[in-house]
Amino acid sequence: MNFYKFFADIQGKRVLSSCEDPDIQYQTYLDGKDLYIILNNLGSKPEPLNFDFTNTDFQVMNIKRHGQNADFTPYFIEE
Repeated sequence: MNFYKFFADIQGKRVLSSCEDPDIQYQTYLDGKDLYIILNNLGSKPEPLNFDFTNTDFQVMNIKRHGQNADFTPYFIEE
């Protein structure tokens, strides 16, 4: 269920993006003025990410996190 909530609003055309960390899977979509960046950490520890945007004049930023707790129960957080 959380997987579907995570991807529910993603629309648009895929755009070129890059990530230097081989443990990070990523996809980027653009739908009009909305940019969707999907990241998946394949590593066993948290990884810091630095975003380099040409335009940083964001009006709204929504963050969704889907993952697994230490006891293997799933979680879904939307901020």
